[in-house]
Amino acid sequence: MSPAMAPAIAPAIAPAVASAYGTLDVTDDRQVAEYERHFYDAYAGLADNKLMRLIWEWDDTRQRLRTRIPYSDQVIYSARDPRGRLAVAMAVNLCYPAEFQAAAFGFPRAGGAKGRYCEILNVITTVHHSESARATYRSFISGFAYRDLVAQGFQAAYAMCTRRRLRPYQRLGAQVLAEASIDGEARHFLSWPLRDLT
Repeated sequence: MSPAMAPAIAPAIAPAVASAYGTLDVTDDRQVAEYERHFYDAYAGLADNKLMRLIWEWDDTRQRLRTRIPYSDQVIYSARDPRGRLAVAMAVNLCYPAEFQAAAFGFPRAGGAKGRYCEILNVITTVHHSESARATYRSFISGFAYRDLVAQGFQAAYAMCTRRRLRPYQRLGAQVLAEASIDGEARHFLSWPLRDLT
């Protein structure tokens, strides 16, 4: 997500737009390769960051990147441009708390005794993305992905962010649960109340 995104109630999604939204078929090697290359491109500037090296699996030779959560335990929401190219993706860990990316930063598992919780692993935009950040948040993230997670019974999604992203995310409805400093870098553990954001 981008600092320019602003909280809003998602409008109804027009059929022409919704048809570009879907989920990645993680059994399709072509789709996985496309996603991993864009994931790598999105974070290539942080390739030397020790924290990023810790939580994700980097393949610098093939310029591909993946999280350490198995694809079988994720849903990767995707938005494609009119030519079918990946424009935006959001990966969600559905196996929380059994698997928990933020644990690598020392954050405790959150969540109540009842209900379902998930963990947002990343949100990326590619060179094929043309919508404004506000439109992307309203239609794809809130209107499509969050709505689908709520339909599956998830109450909240957890995520991490840097200090630079914290205030914009709070304006979008995120709530800070914990903070940590690792190797001098601040990280914040957030909760997204999904039912309130769709």
